[in-house]
Amino acid sequence: MSMFIGCGEKGKEGLKQSILYVLVLAGLCMVSTLWAQEADIDGGGVRLSDFSIVSENWLVTGCSDLNQWCNGADIMHTTSVGIDDLEIMAIQWLSGGGTGGEYESQKTIYCGESTDDTTGRIWDNGSTGTGLSTTSLRLGDLYSGGTNYQYRNVIAFDTTGELPDDAVIVGAQLELVQSTSVGADPFTWGNDCLIDIASPYFGTTASLAMEDWSAAADAGDVGRFLAAPAGDNQATLSTPLDSTGLSLIETNGTTQFRVYFSPGTNGDTTSDIVDFYSAKDEEDPLEPKLILTFQADRVYEEYTSIADEDGRIYDYNGSEVGENVTNTTGNMALRLGDFETATDTYSYRNILSFDTSTLPDDCIVIGARLKIIRGGSAGGDPFDDMGTCQIDIDSAFSGDTALELTDYEDAAIASNVAQFTSDPGVDKALMTSTEFNAGGLSNINMLGKTQLRVYFSVNNNGNAAADFIGFYSGNDPLYAPQLEVEYVFP
Repeated sequence: MSMFIGCGEKGKEGLKQSILYVLVLAGLCMVSTLWAQEADIDGGGVRLSDFSIVSENWLVTGCSDLNQWCNGADIMHTTSVGIDDLEIMAIQWLSGGGTGGEYESQKTIYCGESTDDTTGRIWDNGSTGTGLSTTSLRLGDLYSGGTNYQYRNVIAFDTTGELPDDAVIVGAQLELVQSTSVGADPFTWGNDCLIDIASPYFGTTASLAMEDWSAAADAGDVGRFLAAPAGDNQATLSTPLDSTGLSLIETNGTTQFRVYFSPGTNGDTTSDIVDFYSAKDEEDPLEPKLILTFQADRVYEEYTSIADEDGRIYDYNGSEVGENVTNTTGNMALRLGDFETATDTYSYRNILSFDTSTLPDDCIVIGARLKIIRGGSAGGDPFDDMGTCQIDIDSAFSGDTALELTDYEDAAIASNVAQFTSDPGVDKALMTSTEFNAGGLSNINMLGKTQLRVYFSVNNNGNAAADFIGFYSGNDPLYAPQLEVEYVFP
């Protein structure tokens, strides 16, 4: 899995104070009146996300129920967004929203292996069920044997253990990645591509079943896909889910979505299909995603490794460092394990560099973990006989964040602050470290860069064969290593 975070700049406190100042002024100027609507626009309590909606629509006119009162910003339903809406927001500021805190973070939930059997496509002729498959998702129609069949897709996401206990979801979108397409683009004839929601699932069981095609939803049309991706391996993002949809997403469990066109077929004699990757045997970055924005009393931030500074180093025959492979050469992968021949032995170590200077100066880091994406492999599993796969931490190995031969054995500020425990086993699969210990958390650099060294504690297994697992470096943004940091304010 992976996470995408959009908060934590050092100017955050100043921005928040400016917003609160505007809200206080609005409250001082308010008149004695009753408001027609609640200021909780997105269902997560009256907080910065609601203010953002108002600010994005500030002074817009022509609001009505046809445009959802300017996306909810026209709180008073006066047909325009202005000071009266801000006054109501000031009155209700920080009200509602359950136990969620004031800090917003964003997290991407992958469909994942746990939802393999609960995600897939169903095709039907509109009256009787015909078939289902978990291997890929499809939007459009199928023409076969003189009959047009409509596709509907059920996509499950499991948030168990992914969000803090006090999380309140204030925004959500679905993302699909196209695999192939056939015939005419259904977005040109399919009218509306709708998203329904069920919590925890459609029908009578969690597993994909024919009944899911028409089973009642907890809410229908909570969001839509508006266009096909630009091509194969490209993504399309849904509209933001409405407040009803947000309220039905499980914060610690499974939620299913049904995605389909209405009408579902164009009635011609050809199949017109856009295929999307499912969860079944797919690589994590291509699986369906649920992108959640939530409020909590802690912030989650994710940093991507710096392409020019990460890479692998290998020593020769267990003595001195011989060569290094950086991302400026033709071979840019990270490697964990060894490379041995009858006469030579090389041991791999990897350096990952992250710019963590945007962490707020006054925050307290309470959690961190490293995430890397698997590539190819050779020989046996180094997790079997090469000791602990450990992570060391420093602000700059060898005194410089550039990749250097001396980084291989330069003393770290703290050693073995976290570990990787097993090979994820499948190419493009995610491997997540254990939680950083106290030594790791206290040495994440808030003023500059944080470097991590990843390697096995046993240099080689002595079998005169190459045994290593490859991982993507920062040169490939889609699969780049990520350092996830969790923090609070005192």
